[in-house]
Order: sequence, then structure tokens, then C-alpha cells
Amino acid sequence: DKSSEFTAVQVDQWRSVNRNFLSKLTRAVDCPSAKLLTEELFTLRDRLQSEWRSEEAEVHTKQKELVYSAEQGDFIRCAMLSTDLISKKAFVQATQAAHHELSELLRLSRVSEPTGSVPSALQQEIARSNQEPTPLQNDGAQKDRTRAVPSTGAKVIQLRRKSN
Repeated sequence: DKSSEFTAVQVDQWRSVNRNFLSKLTRAVDCPSAKLLTEELFTLRDRLQSEWRSEEAEVHTKQKELVYSAEQGDFIRCAMLSTDLISKKAFVQATQAAHHELSELLRLSRVSEPTGSVPSALQQEIARSNQEPTPLQNDGAQKDRTRAVPSTGAKVIQLRRKSN
């Protein structure tokens, strides 16, 4: 059935992101010094944020295309866009979760961000993007972006459950 196919697409995307994240973490841990390790971890954190922000913008654009296609009665295009959106949304959620986990690890370890590890223009963009909501954050569909749990009823695999 289609629902299980879509769930499989989500799971595959989460697995892919997690596999890539684990690979990058493993390479970072192999760094010969604590300073290089710290730089690698902060660079990875910033790269994850950049990736999910970029893909989130793509999701927003595709959502607009989907609405337009539906209004035009182009349901074949709607089906294609919907399938693509399932994968992209799962990527965004998985990358957000990996970013959150790494950010929490860095915060709890109280490691200072290395100076000069990230170009100042990127640091400014990251700071600005943390303050300004993205188009998807404005839609109210997801209240808690860090947990990456959709309100649409889609099945999402969380990395770990937080206990409060």
C-alpha cells in the first residue's frame, strides 16, 4: 500500500542522514588533537544547520508548487511533488534532529567555539537564521522545531526521547 511506501521513504531518508552523520562524527573523533576535534564538531554542527535550512526552503517552494498544481487540476504533478516532499521533509527533520543532538552535546560539554573556525559571514548568517523564523516556521504546522515531530500525522523516527 502507498502509506507503507511513503513510510519507507521517510525511514530511508532518516537512515541515510544518520549514517552520514555517524560517518562524519567518526572522522571527527579520529582527529589527532582536542582542538581539531572541537573545530570539526562545530563545523559539522554549522553544516547540518545550513543543510536543513536550505532543504527547508526547498520544501516551502515545492509546497507552493503543489498547491498551484492542485488548483490547476494537475494531479499527476501533485503526486510527484508529494512524493518528493515526503523525502525532503524527512531529510529536514532528520538533519534538524542531528543538529540538535550535536548542539546539545557541545553545549553540555561547555566547549568554547573555536575562533576563526567558521567564516564570519557564515556565523552572521547562522545567528540571523536562528533569530528569524523560516517560512515553514511561520505556518504553525510545527510548534517545536527541535523535536522534529510533524503535526500532519506522518510517522517520524526520533533519535531519542527526551525526559522532562
